[in-house]
Amino acid sequence: MFIALLGRQPEISVAELSAVYGDKAVRQISPEAALVDSRSFTIADLGGTTKYGEVVAELPSHPKDQAALQSASKYILDHYYKKWRHNEHKTTLGISAYGLKVSASDVQKIGLQLKRFLKKDGASLRLVPTTALALSTAQTLHNHLFSNERKVELIIAKTNDRRIVIAECRGVQNIDAYTKRDHGRPKRDAFVGMLPPKLAQIMINLAVGLLSRPHSLPSPPSSSTPLPSYASLCRSLPSGPVSSPHEAGASWGPRTRSAPTSRKLEVGAAPPRATRAGVVVDGAAKPSERPSPTEGSAFPAERTQDDGSWRVRVPEGGDGSEEERAFNLATLLDPFCGTGVVLQEAALMGFSVYGTDLSEKMIDYSEKNLQWLQESHNTQVTSRLEVADAMKHNWSQPISAVVCETYLGQPFSAPPSPAKLKEVVGNCNHIISTFLKNIHPQLTPGTPLCIAVPAWRDKTGRLTHLPLINTLANLGYTLHRTPLVYARENQVVAREILVLRVKP
Repeated sequence: MFIALLGRQPEISVAELSAVYGDKAVRQISPEAALVDSRSFTIADLGGTTKYGEVVAELPSHPKDQAALQSASKYILDHYYKKWRHNEHKTTLGISAYGLKVSASDVQKIGLQLKRFLKKDGASLRLVPTTALALSTAQTLHNHLFSNERKVELIIAKTNDRRIVIAECRGVQNIDAYTKRDHGRPKRDAFVGMLPPKLAQIMINLAVGLLSRPHSLPSPPSSSTPLPSYASLCRSLPSGPVSSPHEAGASWGPRTRSAPTSRKLEVGAAPPRATRAGVVVDGAAKPSERPSPTEGSAFPAERTQDDGSWRVRVPEGGDGSEEERAFNLATLLDPFCGTGVVLQEAALMGFSVYGTDLSEKMIDYSEKNLQWLQESHNTQVTSRLEVADAMKHNWSQPISAVVCETYLGQPFSAPPSPAKLKEVVGNCNHIISTFLKNIHPQLTPGTPLCIAVPAWRDKTGRLTHLPLINTLANLGYTLHRTPLVYARENQVVAREILVLRVKP
């Protein structure tokens, strides 16, 4: 059993966890946390989980928080004194409390008491100081409080029914890696909007999580064998550090210019890396000991590098050309790719990525950003980029899933007038509904889509939604879950996330 600490918008974080691990395996226990009933857990590609731990104890409920903390303190002092009293090395300890109305100093006292007890037996402990109830992601990351038995963060979380869950931290979001992938890319464009990498990860997971539903998986046009999901790949990986499918290198192939423009990457080799793109984790199993991520499925993965990494592939078909073979990976399409944030995150998850955009400038930006990604992350990328109008274009096949931020309209720093809002809503609704009509016959029934569409917030916080949301069935789609709204405080144009599936 694992505990996941949720992001700024918990409902989105829980939806992502449910998509990856299944609705029955995920239970939100408080506004800040959820329990995940799984044999393994990986945080590297979860945009909505900030920290996670393996549950070591669940304590009975208490009517008062101070009594609950005392109960947790008694367990920690007893259990970890016995565990660490004979340690010859120094242990670094951090303690975080979630949902308890107690003082930070009361939480720190647990660690100070434990330090005194251990010192009497000659064992050394360093307590990470904090003035907050919980260590920040940065504190956990930079103190490596999950890397081995010498560096530990204990998580104390109160549930909605006042029970106490105690867990040992096993991983944390690598905020430095996110900053690098967001602000370190060579090409960014604030005018077209900048999708956060974390949100891109969430949207990819919301889409590909549908691929694990037995009845929902579309068959590739070239084969009746179903595609595996990245969600099932995640579930089969061992807890702790792993080499993700993308941990190999590539060389950028020759750029070609045609109408539409198409670019691809040729696979090369690179040394294995010790960290994953989204998280720094503790020591992994040897690559040669790692099982296939889709072992036992109808769709086997294959080992592609000497370091033991796996790459998910779909059955080969077509004319057998080099380009045909390059796209025998599960392919994720972004028809509004912009500067390539979704493509970037999907490539790091091991997908073949396919991006189109109306603007040639954006295609150039995506190309340069993907080239930077493979060079800076030692990452194998298989990519196709085309200049194309999403309302008219015919995309190449196969397409395993569609993830995109659609046209959001013009930005507003203040709520627009009713007349202006009506104009913008009508324009966005026309573009997005036309896109959905255009792509529908090109997708196999059951193909999942996760798209971000605009919603506009007025001064009271009420949202104006696109009319097409009420006509999705007429457009040929089913809505998989209640739409999720992603927005920052006082933001006028919010992103409304729709998780769809193509109707038979």
